[in-house]
Amino acid sequence: MERHSRQPDSPTIIGSQVKLNGNLIDSQDIIVNGQLTGELKSDKQVQIGESAEINGPVSADHIIVAGVVKGDIIAHSRLEITKSGRIFGSIVTKILSVEAGATLVGNCKMNEDGQGVKQSPDDSSIE
Repeated sequence: MERHSRQPDSPTIIGSQVKLNGNLIDSQDIIVNGQLTGELKSDKQVQIGESAEINGPVSADHIIVAGVVKGDIIAHSRLEITKSGRIFGSIVTKILSVEAGATLVGNCKMNEDGQGVKQSPDDSSIE
């Protein structure tokens, strides 16, 4: 019997016609082009496509937002917001990249380790 070598893990993909209610948690990359209501979490990268809408918190090592996120974001190493990206919620990241035309309505916390930071009552929001 011939043994096949293990294939590298492929990303989890949510198509543009998919509407998902519930949490999506994966250790591999996640690509979302549809709608998700719930938590979105990956140990690696999350890509939120132009046609995607996320209603809930998002966390991953590296996050790229080209669609809409209505919820808080924690990107442990890097967050990229493309010109079509719209975020309505607080973000925490180590490195932030924002293209001209992107929208961010909420607070932004930059820290060295990209870990979540709880907002204290004395913090004021960025407007």
